[in-house]
Amino acid sequence: MEQDFAKSAGEVVEAALVGRTGGEPRKKTRGARYKPEYWNLLNLSVKLCGLTENWRAVAGEPLASRSAPAVCEEAEGRLLITVNVPDQMVLSSARFRKARLERGISAFFGGAAVSVDFRVGPILRQARPARSAPQQVYRRAPVVNSEEEIAEREKFFIEGGVSPELASSMARVMLSLEKLSNRKKRLPQRP
Repeated sequence: MEQDFAKSAGEVVEAALVGRTGGEPRKKTRGARYKPEYWNLLNLSVKLCGLTENWRAVAGEPLASRSAPAVCEEAEGRLLITVNVPDQMVLSSARFRKARLERGISAFFGGAAVSVDFRVGPILRQARPARSAPQQVYRRAPVVNSEEEIAEREKFFIEGGVSPELASSMARVMLSLEKLSNRKKRLPQRP
């Protein structure tokens, strides 16, 4: 019965860090002992994510628009970062910028030792929410009725036996509708 409930995000991360599979029974523990290699993997993932988000600032514009970090590994105390480029031409020009890129990445990670390797591969950009363009609002000019037109229409309704307040309101509505229908006849229809 205890396995039938949805797991929280913390439990999913804990299971991944400890290396537990979904089929094992869940134990209530206060402080789980995590394997160090899982922390290293999590730390590298966070570093690669931060580098990807700030790639334009770190790599510089000529290289940043034609490349993207793909893999981040740690070996012998150095970060080994593999950068994907779209084709051989960009690969050869990127190799000339290797030292500058290594210095930029090292500065981004606070002086960590960094090695960069380039390869031809897919460049995956981080998805950004698209800004919606403001929708164009079509607005008609307001209908303006003169006092003389309103007084003339009010007389028509009062002669028909309507109260003066209602006659004034009905006269304004009638004049506005007539003017709007005349506009529609003169203006071309919008799609």
